[in-house]
Amino acid sequence: MNTASSDLTKHLKVLQERLLHPTDYEKAFHYFIEEFGGDVKFIQMGQPQPLPMLTPIIDRIACAALGKTVKVDRLKLTSVPGHAFQREFQFPCGCSLPSSVSTPTP
Repeated sequence: MNTASSDLTKHLKVLQERLLHPTDYEKAFHYFIEEFGGDVKFIQMGQPQPLPMLTPIIDRIACAALGKTVKVDRLKLTSVPGHAFQREFQFPCGCSLPSSVSTPTP
C-alpha cells in the first residue's frame, strides 16, 4: 500500500485500466487511495498546474452529482512531470477527488 512511487509507470497503467472500466469506477477510486493517497514521495512529485478552463466543467459535474448548486472556487490541480498525470480537485468543503490519468509518456 502507498507504493505508487516505487514503480509509477506500472501503477499509473493499473489506475488507467480501472478508470476505463465501463461501470465500476469504485475500484479505480480505491486503488488510487490505497496506492497513491499516502505515498509521500508521489505527493511531493506534484507540481502546481493552473487549468482555469476546468473550473466551469467541474462546477457542472459537481452540481449534477450532488443535485444542488456548487461553486468550485479554489480548484487545485497538480501534475506529475513526465507522466501526463493530473491529480486532486480540492473543493471549498475540504474534500478531494482524484483527477484524471492518461498514458504515461516515455
